[in-house]
Amino acid sequence: MEEEKVRLEKEKKEMEERLQKELEEASREIIEEEVEVQEEEEKTSGAETSTATHIKVYQGDDEEWVKQFGFHAELPAETEDDHKNFVARLERAADERGRNFVGRKKISLRQKAVAQKRKEMEEQQRLKEEGEKLQQRLKEQKRKEAATEEGTTLTTDTLLHHSQALAAIQHTLTHIECQQHAFQIVWNNFLSANACRIDERTTNYALQLDKLVTQKIDNTIAERKPSGGSGGGGNGGDAGKGGDHR
Repeated sequence: MEEEKVRLEKEKKEMEERLQKELEEASREIIEEEVEVQEEEEKTSGAETSTATHIKVYQGDDEEWVKQFGFHAELPAETEDDHKNFVARLERAADERGRNFVGRKKISLRQKAVAQKRKEMEEQQRLKEEGEKLQQRLKEQKRKEAATEEGTTLTTDTLLHHSQALAAIQHTLTHIECQQHAFQIVWNNFLSANACRIDERTTNYALQLDKLVTQKIDNTIAERKPSGGSGGGGNGGDAGKGGDHR
């Protein structure tokens, strides 16, 4: 699992570096094309200015020629060669204007292409930044979920521990109740088994005590009883009778 995570992180980093490199190259190419377009535009503007000046010199009427060069006399008649040269110059000027027009169109198209490339590059950069922000939010969400899961696991472990503790207490109470019940049975059996012995011993003790008391009384009476056949004994007997009479 850890190796797979490292591999994915490495691939992600390589992809980000490759994308950043492509964006940098695209930006550099766009800047170079913008510079080239600017240079071509300056060249075209310079050529148009030169052509316009050239045409202006050779396209005036007689009055303009007179005003510009200060001629007040009649100009000489134009020869066939002069006419051909003038027409050739006009054609060259027209061709140059056409080339300048095509150049301007090319520059305009290149400007549009460069602008489109720059727009695409900016869009890619924006998507890249949004992707990085999204990845950051996902990481934060995963960290929060991990913290929540850890708290839930801790709570679950605590509840499980408490449940196990309660089960152990319940088992202990059940064991104590069983021992108490067993002790009660043993104690009742002990009382039942020894009740007869206790009653027998109590009866024996009572009989022995009664016997001892009776014997003690008999001995006391025997000691006090007078002997028979003597005068003293007769007197004693009379005395005894008198005593009984009383």
